[in-house]
Amino acid sequence: MRKKSILLALVLFLALVLISCRDTRILKPIGSVRTGIGYSIDIKDQFVYISGNDGFSIVNVQNPEKPVRVGKFLADTSFGLRVNGDLVYLASSQNLIIVDVNDPSNPSEVGHYQINGIANTVEAGSNYAYLGASTGLYIFDVVNPVSPILLAAYGEGKEVRDIVLNGDLLYVGFPDRGVQVIDISNPAVPDLIATIPDTGGVQGVYIGDKYIFAACHQRGIKIANVENIYNPQIVGSYLDNDGGEALAVWGKGNILFVADNFNIEVLNIEDPVRPVEIGTYSRVSAAHDLVGDQSLIFIPHTRLLVLEFEGDL
Repeated sequence: MRKKSILLALVLFLALVLISCRDTRILKPIGSVRTGIGYSIDIKDQFVYISGNDGFSIVNVQNPEKPVRVGKFLADTSFGLRVNGDLVYLASSQNLIIVDVNDPSNPSEVGHYQINGIANTVEAGSNYAYLGASTGLYIFDVVNPVSPILLAAYGEGKEVRDIVLNGDLLYVGFPDRGVQVIDISNPAVPDLIATIPDTGGVQGVYIGDKYIFAACHQRGIKIANVENIYNPQIVGSYLDNDGGEALAVWGKGNILFVADNFNIEVLNIEDPVRPVEIGTYSRVSAAHDLVGDQSLIFIPHTRLLVLEFEGDL
């Protein structure tokens, strides 16, 4: 009986040690502004762009403690956006919409293209835009943004939830298939070169120097080494005690930020084989996206939330 009591005390002590290692103060709220429900977020210079149920908002975060909404572009429900130069590419309803934001207080539509399906996410390069939808991946020539030209459709009608551009490669998150790596050196003929194993249910993707991090619904974070892009291998994973409801992921250096259904989690990924949770922020749940700049993390929710990371990035 005495041995059982000692063992129980030891287990409780270790649990308390583990809990103490998770610093709930590592993310400190410093500012916010009401923007309505937000789905996707991007940042350029001192402006943050947030898509929502009625288009997207533009917020000046030059003073992150007092962010100010300076512009609004009205559209249907818009799940994704990406900023490239003075243009915002918006995944809105069944459309790719291209918006001029040279004057943030007066964003104006430049061009659009309607697809067959619901637009979920978008990525943009200098001459091309990539739209992920409920019906697959669409690749556009946007050299003339007034009249985007559809070059290719890929994915056989399978839903796409996230797209990340890296050189001539697209990392495309298909929940049904996992993360696929597609060569778009000839954008009119996208070429599948690899599927990253064990990434089914993917909702969001982040690319580091040698590793890709996939936020997989109910399966946590999957980490793959992509040094050999033709043979990517899963090397690590992270699954917390809330069921792994990972929705979005962003990182810098050895730190990874994860938005899930319950909070924001902060992971140390110095050893990607064994990521370690070092902190949480529990005052926001079910955030669909997040992005960082310097030591600041921007989260779209019912309002734009600005958090300061109390550590080194």
